Amino acid sequence: MALILTTEDLKALDPPMSRAVDVIERCLHLQALGDLTNHPRVHLPYPPSGASQRRAGFGDRTLRILPAIVPAFDAAGFRVYTIGPRKSSEASALLILFSFEDMTLKAIINDTWLHYIRTGAPAGVAAKYLARSEIDTVGVIGSGRIARRAAEAVACVRKFRRIKVYSPNLEHRLNYAKEIGELLNVEVEAHENPMSVARGAEILITATNAHRPVYDGDWLEPGVLVISLAPGEVDVKTLERGQLFATWKQQALHDRPPREPFKTLEAQGRLSEFEEKCHELHDVVTGALPGRANDQEIITCLVPASSVWDPAIASWVHDLARAKGIGKEVPI
Repeated sequence: MALILTTEDLKALDPPMSRAVDVIERCLHLQALGDLTNHPRVHLPYPPSGASQRRAGFGDRTLRILPAIVPAFDAAGFRVYTIGPRKSSEASALLILFSFEDMTLKAIINDTWLHYIRTGAPAGVAAKYLARSEIDTVGVIGSGRIARRAAEAVACVRKFRRIKVYSPNLEHRLNYAKEIGELLNVEVEAHENPMSVARGAEILITATNAHRPVYDGDWLEPGVLVISLAPGEVDVKTLERGQLFATWKQQALHDRPPREPFKTLEAQGRLSEFEEKCHELHDVVTGALPGRANDQEIITCLVPASSVWDPAIASWVHDLARAKGIGKEVPI
């Protein structure tokens, strides 16, 4: 019997962000131990050349798969999602979960809504281990669901007084300010440009669909932690100015299609310089490496998709849903 969980089921379940942050942190421990099997994201565009007027390398239609085996969560499985023409209400992402113990099917989960929790949660882990000792202001560039969940994740591990948010859409940033202010009980300011958001922020979260740098690295002030949740959002200057970490170095530096600024660095013959500079966040989580040396240091943490997180989150949600009697059991 497999448990089927729809978006409506997941919203009724309302998995707590604080526990999602714990799941991601535990996954990073497991990555450091090597007690799992991970695999880079499988990217299949059509046409095969990846030619596209929308985004280079993605073609007109794209199939992407992220597989992993995580014994500690009794989980083996993958996230599969598509990009292409469809109605917005139609499912485009699924989590397929098998039991590690006997490799039987445990769950099929609509991942359209849950994904925002999983993608935002790593920001909490990054903030816990890499942010400076005192936080007053969090800057957010982006106003979508990942930007919202990321701020929530940071609030689970750090206290702060204020959020500054920028989005090119006035209505979106005003809605963000209202909803996140009420959710987190903090002051939220909507700003008209990204520079004023970056200035004075101890943590700067970028969570956009721009696929290009969304701020200038020269704007960063001493002590800031930059958490980038989507590909291509940081520039070369940002990487040059301080320490560099990634939740999965291989995926961050060698994604396909290549993400900026590593595509530019590779063209300049400088990629190896940043391969040496970039450290794994899991080594900080386990204490194998120090994180922040002082409160003046600029640190960037890149958060690419990690295949491990998907079956781990799926297993956690599966267990929550069974305990609360949410979802539908289906023989397959």
